[in-house]
Amino acid sequence: MEYAVGEFVEFIDNSNQRERRFGRIEAIVSLLLPQDSDHPQDALKMSRLLRHDELEIYCSHDRSCHGHKELWMIEEDYQIIPPNHIVGRVLVWLKDVSRPEFYDFQISEILYRDAATNRIQIRPVNLRHRHPSEYVVAPNPSPVGNMKVFKFMIDIYNDDFGTFRNVYHSLGGIYIQIGNMPFNLRKQLKNHFIVGFIPFGGHFDDVMRPLLQEL
Repeated sequence: MEYAVGEFVEFIDNSNQRERRFGRIEAIVSLLLPQDSDHPQDALKMSRLLRHDELEIYCSHDRSCHGHKELWMIEEDYQIIPPNHIVGRVLVWLKDVSRPEFYDFQISEILYRDAATNRIQIRPVNLRHRHPSEYVVAPNPSPVGNMKVFKFMIDIYNDDFGTFRNVYHSLGGIYIQIGNMPFNLRKQLKNHFIVGFIPFGGHFDDVMRPLLQEL
Protein backbone atom coordinates (compact mmCIF):
# COMPACT_ATOMS: atom_id res chain seq x y z
CA MET A 1 0.00 0.00 0.00
CA GLU A 2 1.25 3.50 -0.84
CA TYR A 3 0.93 6.51 1.45
CA ALA A 4 1.01 10.19 0.58
CA VAL A 5 2.53 13.16 2.37
CA GLY A 6 -0.13 14.80 4.55
CA GLU A 7 -2.01 11.57 5.30
CA PHE A 8 -2.77 10.37 8.84
CA VAL A 9 -1.57 6.88 9.74
CA GLU A 10 -0.99 4.47 12.59
CA PHE A 11 2.70 3.69 13.08
CA ILE A 12 5.14 1.86 15.35
CA ASP A 13 6.78 4.10 17.93
CA ASN A 14 10.58 4.37 17.67
CA SER A 15 11.18 4.27 21.42
CA ASN A 16 8.83 1.35 22.10
CA GLN A 17 8.15 -0.94 19.16
CA ARG A 18 5.28 -2.61 21.01
CA GLU A 19 3.42 0.69 21.07
CA ARG A 20 1.24 1.95 18.24
CA ARG A 21 0.80 5.68 17.73
CA PHE A 22 -1.23 7.91 15.45
CA GLY A 23 0.40 10.67 13.44
CA ARG A 24 0.72 12.51 10.18
CA ILE A 25 3.27 12.05 7.40
CA GLU A 26 4.90 15.49 7.27
CA ALA A 27 7.58 14.73 4.67
CA ILE A 28 9.56 12.02 2.90
CA VAL A 29 13.24 12.46 3.72
CA SER A 30 16.52 10.77 2.89
CA LEU A 31 18.43 9.44 5.88
CA LEU A 32 22.19 8.97 5.79
CA LEU A 33 23.24 6.18 8.14
CA PRO A 34 26.78 6.37 9.60
CA GLN A 35 27.50 2.77 8.58
CA ASP A 36 26.33 3.33 4.96
CA SER A 37 26.69 7.03 4.16
CA ASP A 38 26.90 6.42 0.39
CA HIS A 39 23.36 5.04 0.13
CA PRO A 40 20.62 7.30 1.56
CA GLN A 41 17.58 5.46 2.90
CA ASP A 42 14.01 6.69 2.48
CA ALA A 43 12.36 7.63 5.76
CA LEU A 44 9.23 9.44 6.95
CA LYS A 45 9.05 12.52 9.14
CA MET A 46 6.05 11.99 11.43
CA SER A 47 4.12 14.37 13.65
CA ARG A 48 2.31 12.82 16.60
CA LEU A 49 -1.31 12.84 17.70
CA LEU A 50 -1.83 12.64 21.46
CA ARG A 51 -4.48 10.90 23.52
CA HIS A 52 -6.15 12.68 26.44
CA ASP A 53 -3.98 10.93 29.05
CA GLU A 54 -0.86 12.34 27.33
CA LEU A 55 -1.89 15.99 27.72
CA GLU A 56 -0.29 16.30 31.18
CA ILE A 57 -1.32 19.67 32.69
CA TYR A 58 -4.03 20.08 30.05
CA CYS A 59 -5.88 16.93 31.09
CA SER A 60 -9.35 17.95 32.24
CA HIS A 61 -12.79 16.51 32.80
CA ASP A 62 -14.24 18.57 29.94
CA ARG A 63 -11.65 17.28 27.49
CA SER A 64 -12.06 13.68 28.64
CA CYS A 65 -15.78 13.94 27.88
CA HIS A 66 -14.99 14.26 24.18
CA GLY A 67 -14.55 10.49 24.07
CA HIS A 68 -11.89 8.13 22.76
CA LYS A 69 -12.26 9.48 19.22
CA GLU A 70 -10.75 12.85 20.22
CA LEU A 71 -7.01 13.34 19.60
CA TRP A 72 -4.71 16.35 19.98
CA MET A 73 -2.12 17.43 17.42
CA ILE A 74 1.30 18.52 18.73
CA GLU A 75 3.54 20.71 16.57
CA GLU A 76 6.91 19.47 17.83
CA ASP A 77 8.73 16.23 18.80
CA TYR A 78 8.71 14.83 15.26
CA GLN A 79 9.85 11.24 14.71
CA ILE A 80 11.83 9.89 11.75
CA ILE A 81 10.68 6.34 11.02
CA PRO A 82 11.31 3.76 8.26
CA PRO A 83 8.38 3.17 5.87
CA ASN A 84 7.84 -0.37 7.19
CA HIS A 85 6.82 1.09 10.57
CA ILE A 86 3.53 2.24 9.03
CA VAL A 87 0.69 0.00 10.22
CA GLY A 88 -2.17 1.49 8.23
CA ARG A 89 -4.11 4.58 7.22
CA VAL A 90 -6.56 6.34 9.57
CA LEU A 91 -9.16 8.97 8.74
CA VAL A 92 -8.92 12.12 10.87
CA TRP A 93 -11.28 15.09 10.83
CA LEU A 94 -9.50 18.38 11.52
CA LYS A 95 -12.42 20.43 12.77
CA ASP A 96 -11.36 23.62 10.99
CA VAL A 97 -12.38 22.02 7.67
CA SER A 98 -15.63 20.54 6.41
CA ARG A 99 -16.80 17.41 8.20
CA PRO A 100 -16.17 14.28 6.12
CA GLU A 101 -18.77 11.56 5.78
CA PHE A 102 -16.52 8.98 7.47
CA TYR A 103 -13.69 9.44 9.98
CA ASP A 104 -11.98 7.49 12.77
CA PHE A 105 -10.84 10.40 14.96
CA GLN A 106 -11.34 14.13 15.28
CA ILE A 107 -9.06 17.00 16.34
CA SER A 108 -10.35 20.28 17.76
CA GLU A 109 -7.20 21.53 19.57
CA ILE A 110 -3.44 21.68 18.99
CA LEU A 111 -0.42 21.90 21.27
CA TYR A 112 2.58 24.02 20.33
CA ARG A 113 5.58 25.59 22.04
CA ASP A 114 5.32 29.34 22.55
CA ALA A 115 8.53 30.95 21.25
CA ALA A 116 8.40 33.76 23.83
CA THR A 117 7.90 31.63 26.95
CA ASN A 118 9.23 28.23 25.70
CA ARG A 119 6.12 26.63 27.23
CA ILE A 120 3.62 24.27 25.67
CA GLN A 121 0.32 26.02 24.92
CA ILE A 122 -3.02 24.65 23.76
CA ARG A 123 -5.18 26.42 21.20
CA PRO A 124 -8.11 25.74 18.83
CA VAL A 125 -7.18 23.73 15.75
CA ASN A 126 -7.92 26.64 13.40
CA LEU A 127 -4.70 28.30 14.69
CA ARG A 128 -2.50 25.42 13.51
CA HIS A 129 0.21 25.55 10.85
CA ARG A 130 -1.39 23.96 7.82
CA HIS A 131 0.47 21.25 5.97
CA PRO A 132 1.67 22.35 2.49
CA SER A 133 -0.47 19.64 0.88
CA GLU A 134 -3.60 21.44 2.13
CA TYR A 135 -2.81 24.49 0.00
CA VAL A 136 -2.77 22.46 -3.22
CA VAL A 137 -6.15 22.99 -4.84
CA ALA A 138 -7.13 20.63 -7.62
CA PRO A 139 -8.40 22.38 -10.78
CA ASN A 140 -11.99 22.08 -11.90
CA PRO A 141 -12.84 18.64 -13.30
CA SER A 142 -11.77 18.20 -16.89
CA PRO A 143 -14.36 17.48 -19.59
CA VAL A 144 -12.50 14.21 -20.01
CA GLY A 145 -13.83 12.32 -17.01
CA ASN A 146 -10.96 9.86 -16.69
CA MET A 147 -8.15 12.45 -16.86
CA LYS A 148 -5.80 12.17 -13.87
CA VAL A 149 -4.80 15.16 -11.74
CA PHE A 150 -1.28 15.15 -10.26
CA LYS A 151 -0.14 17.29 -7.34
CA PHE A 152 3.57 17.98 -6.90
CA MET A 153 5.08 19.33 -3.68
CA ILE A 154 8.45 20.98 -4.28
CA ASP A 155 10.87 21.05 -1.32
CA ILE A 156 13.88 23.39 -1.26
CA TYR A 157 16.62 22.63 1.26
CA ASN A 158 19.91 24.16 2.32
CA ASP A 159 22.32 21.36 3.26
CA ASP A 160 23.65 22.64 6.58
CA PHE A 161 22.24 19.84 8.74
CA GLY A 162 25.46 18.01 9.54
CA THR A 163 26.52 14.40 9.05
CA PHE A 164 23.93 12.67 11.21
CA ARG A 165 20.83 14.64 10.21
CA ASN A 166 18.53 14.37 7.18
CA VAL A 167 20.38 15.44 4.05
CA TYR A 168 19.71 15.23 0.34
CA HIS A 169 23.23 15.13 -1.05
CA SER A 170 26.75 14.73 0.25
CA LEU A 171 27.82 18.15 -1.09
CA GLY A 172 26.96 21.45 0.55
CA GLY A 173 24.54 23.74 -1.20
CA ILE A 174 20.88 24.32 -2.00
CA TYR A 175 18.84 21.42 -3.34
CA ILE A 176 15.34 20.89 -4.68
CA GLN A 177 13.28 17.69 -4.67
CA ILE A 178 9.72 16.45 -5.20
CA GLY A 179 8.46 15.96 -1.66
CA ASN A 180 5.58 13.59 -2.40
CA MET A 181 7.19 11.28 -4.96
CA PRO A 182 6.03 7.69 -4.20
CA PHE A 183 8.60 5.23 -2.87
CA ASN A 184 8.51 3.03 -5.96
CA LEU A 185 9.37 5.98 -8.22
CA ARG A 186 12.07 7.28 -5.87
CA LYS A 187 13.94 4.02 -6.48
CA GLN A 188 13.81 4.52 -10.26
CA LEU A 189 14.10 8.28 -10.79
CA LYS A 190 16.51 10.94 -9.60
CA ASN A 191 14.71 13.02 -6.99
CA HIS A 192 17.15 15.68 -5.83
CA PHE A 193 18.72 18.41 -7.93
CA ILE A 194 21.31 21.00 -7.03
CA VAL A 195 20.15 24.60 -7.45
CA GLY A 196 23.35 26.37 -6.43
CA PHE A 197 26.04 26.84 -3.83
CA ILE A 198 26.41 29.49 -1.16
CA PRO A 199 29.84 31.08 -1.72
CA PHE A 200 32.28 31.23 1.17
CA GLY A 201 31.37 34.29 3.22
CA GLY A 202 28.05 34.65 1.40
CA HIS A 203 24.57 34.76 2.89
CA PHE A 204 21.74 32.26 2.43
CA ASP A 205 19.16 35.02 1.78
CA ASP A 206 21.22 36.50 -1.06
CA VAL A 207 21.19 33.16 -2.90
CA MET A 208 17.57 32.24 -2.18
CA ARG A 209 15.91 35.58 -2.92
CA PRO A 210 16.36 35.53 -6.73
CA LEU A 211 15.35 31.86 -6.84
CA LEU A 212 12.10 32.52 -4.95
CA GLN A 213 11.34 35.54 -7.13
CA GLU A 214 11.74 33.36 -10.21
CA LEU A 215 9.44 30.68 -8.80
